[in-house]
Amino acid sequence: MSDGIPTMTFDAMPFWEGVQKMPGVRRSHPFSLAAATDGPIRQVTAAPIIAEVVNAYQLDEYNFITPPPGASAWANSLGERSITAVKAAIGGMRPANILEIGGGSTWVASRLRELYQPKSYVLVDPSARDSAHGVEVVRDYFPNPQLADRRFDLVLGFSVLEHVPDPLDFLRNIRGQLAGGGKVVLIYPDCEAQLRRGDLNALLHEHLSYFTAASSRRTASLAGFDVVSLHGGNDLFTLVLGSGSGHTVAVQAYSESELLLQSAAMYRNLLTNTADNIRRRLERGELVAFHGATQGLNSFFAMTGLGSHSGVRLYDGDVSKEGLYLPACTTPIRLPIDATYSQNSILVISAMSFYDPIRQFAIEKGGFDASRLLPLGGARK
Repeated sequence: MSDGIPTMTFDAMPFWEGVQKMPGVRRSHPFSLAAATDGPIRQVTAAPIIAEVVNAYQLDEYNFITPPPGASAWANSLGERSITAVKAAIGGMRPANILEIGGGSTWVASRLRELYQPKSYVLVDPSARDSAHGVEVVRDYFPNPQLADRRFDLVLGFSVLEHVPDPLDFLRNIRGQLAGGGKVVLIYPDCEAQLRRGDLNALLHEHLSYFTAASSRRTASLAGFDVVSLHGGNDLFTLVLGSGSGHTVAVQAYSESELLLQSAAMYRNLLTNTADNIRRRLERGELVAFHGATQGLNSFFAMTGLGSHSGVRLYDGDVSKEGLYLPACTTPIRLPIDATYSQNSILVISAMSFYDPIRQFAIEKGGFDASRLLPLGGARK
């Protein structure tokens, strides 16, 4: 607790910079979350660390936590998901002016521009490094003075709302540049289930806000939007907003303290009981496989020291990761079609957002029975 507000703190958590050619954690910082009465659960790590995170997006050496569309087949599949979400959200709308914030690359912009043929398409992202015909790239943060007098029929934000220091102010700035009758489509993490099950994949130094359905609706309403729809799946929200009246809506105060307290208990269980279970198996000479070379698994390995054990094997379906390493693990990443996949004593499902399809694959293709499968966190329901 801090000043009566529930706070969850990790003394050290690896700063996620993706998989590497060789193992070794480069940076590790404290990490803290606190409940709030006026918005989402917020990261309250020391201000210099948060400033380092936010300022890094504009650096040439910035490493994406997830490579943007265009970088790999897996990244492209995420881009396709965003395109599908936009098409479903706007229906027959033909936006004349489109603003995309934080896309990471012009891959989605190029596809949407071909699809809708707008008069203008602007991508604002300090980390954007490429260009595309007909896409105006502003390599800077939003809001941006270059765009101050412009209005847009469609505003898109893919994996950006969780990164901004003040999401309410961010949405209000979007509202100020949305044309009458315009729409906003935002895709960002749905954190409630992840926090309740103690999924370390939810926690990132780069993620400053941790939204639930309630805090999503509250924040959007306070920014003056109408919530057209809010859908979740695979621990991601797709939020569609209408221009609304622009007036702040009175929303009853609430608290997500209970959620944060439950989350702290689940993380404590993961890093003690679950880790001890895996450690005992490794000490007995069992081979323990992990499916999902994720940021959360890297944090688990770093906090428990289990990533250096010779009995650990690591698998991921993203072919671009094959042969590379999680920083906190000395075992190279293999594909799940590798012959060794079925030879392991147990399989720990670490990509918890994809628990069900991985479980099905492990049973049908890997020959595992349910008793040999273990979730890295509370079981999915």
